[in-house]
Amino acid sequence: TQGMAYDKIESIFRLIDSDNDTQADGSNATPMGVDFDYRDNEIKQQEPFTCNETLYLSNRTELGTGSGDSGATWLHSFDAMGANYAPIGDGFTSSDGGYNAIGYNIQDNFIYALYGNHLLKIDKNANVKDLGAVTDLPDTQLYAGEFDRNGFYYVSGTGNTDNIMYKIDITQKKVINTITLSQSVRFWDMAIDTTGEYFYTMLIQNDNSDFKNDKFAEIKISDGTVTTIGDSHSDLPSYLSLIFSDAEGKVVALSQDGNLYEIMPQSGKVYFTRPFASLSYYNDGTICADANITLPPHPPRLSINNVTQAEGNSGETIFNFTVTADKPFDIIPMSGAFFYYRVVDGDGDEVVPPHEVALSSDHD
Repeated sequence: TQGMAYDKIESIFRLIDSDNDTQADGSNATPMGVDFDYRDNEIKQQEPFTCNETLYLSNRTELGTGSGDSGATWLHSFDAMGANYAPIGDGFTSSDGGYNAIGYNIQDNFIYALYGNHLLKIDKNANVKDLGAVTDLPDTQLYAGEFDRNGFYYVSGTGNTDNIMYKIDITQKKVINTITLSQSVRFWDMAIDTTGEYFYTMLIQNDNSDFKNDKFAEIKISDGTVTTIGDSHSDLPSYLSLIFSDAEGKVVALSQDGNLYEIMPQSGKVYFTRPFASLSYYNDGTICADANITLPPHPPRLSINNVTQAEGNSGETIFNFTVTADKPFDIIPMSGAFFYYRVVDGDGDEVVPPHEVALSSDHD
């Protein structure tokens, strides 16, 4: 009987499943014979992940094999310093894009995901356990998921601009709070900050059905306030699909074309780190937020203090900039360093060559 008991009431057999993964209608079970209706298929004990700097991503195809959509969602591992993506275990047979919104729960070291409105629990061997439908969660696929540091699961992102984020208690399998964001935005992944108060994300804009990066942003978990940081990143060759953060405050993101970037959370600046293989579709990423990500060495990165000063109607104004580097210039000489700046006239228009000097007619 596989350690389970069966009741017979009015000639109708009722399955009592000791680990609650076989549904009352017999889903997740197979026939056992005349005397017993069903046998529980899920007899494997799920094993937790180990919290380390391994990055995880889910993808609709098995990356690195050249295969197309096999009708399964595959979990992969990789790290910022190592080789390319490595599939873990077997794919999860699924339809309509498979599971998404994966998040690493530091409270139990398992990854969780959504498949429609069903909550999935994923172990280190990519064994997937369907925990059932989440009460009060819409029956639609969401694409962005992350855990807070207390073990609550947050999901959002229908693929379109939206302003709703759901807080899920994974023990109750129930939405316990619906958070209204301060603005309707599109994003496809999020990562927790070191304080546990914010999620980081890259906003995405739809430019004539061509998705591009917008601005880096943080979402205040308690009230849904969305704050953008820095300039738009629409000039990057591909939009950022996955975002990861660590215990030291580092934030890294992986683009659809496989480039790994480091993001400065204070300024929103994005720096290329190294290339990986391109992703396909229906992908998401996560990491243990208590780990420390090791990144490849990089050349010195310059930063310039922001100087804003009105000149007046005539005369000359001197702007003093302070240029700093995040490390000594051991790789290239100082003569090889340069930076750009912008001059904006009184009408808010940027002064560009050959009009290199603001004129009195500009009403500065």
